[in-house]
Amino acid sequence: MSSRLGDREIETLPPAEAAFAATVDVEDWFHTNYRSAPALDPGHLPRRVEASMDRVLEAFASAGVRGTFFVLGCVARDHPRLVPRIAAAGHEIACHGMTHTLVYEQEPGPSRRACARLACCWRTSRGEGSWASAPRPGR
Repeated sequence: MSSRLGDREIETLPPAEAAFAATVDVEDWFHTNYRSAPALDPGHLPRRVEASMDRVLEAFASAGVRGTFFVLGCVARDHPRLVPRIAAAGHEIACHGMTHTLVYEQEPGPSRRACARLACCWRTSRGEGSWASAPRPGR
């Protein structure tokens, strides 16, 4: 196919379907990293992430699209059936950190331990182990 651009003839691509790209941050309403946010004890707060993800997964399914879901490790740990549900729907699973702490605010030691917990979390969500059976880093 070709078209004219001013006085020049240019080759154009044939019409195609519109592309769709989406990423989803999988976190609960109280997972924030804003310094101005008040400190909250998540142990006493209502959880909404599963109900929210149900709506997102339904919307993606009805539109026939897939996306990349960046899951917080603490969400995967606290909602062990959520990651497998997202993956079973054909979506890509990606890491969004363990606790939503900004990288430049993390200390190396705690950061390494968080990465080890996160790796354990992903293995657990894929049915490859459990939180209790994961070895500690360095052991």
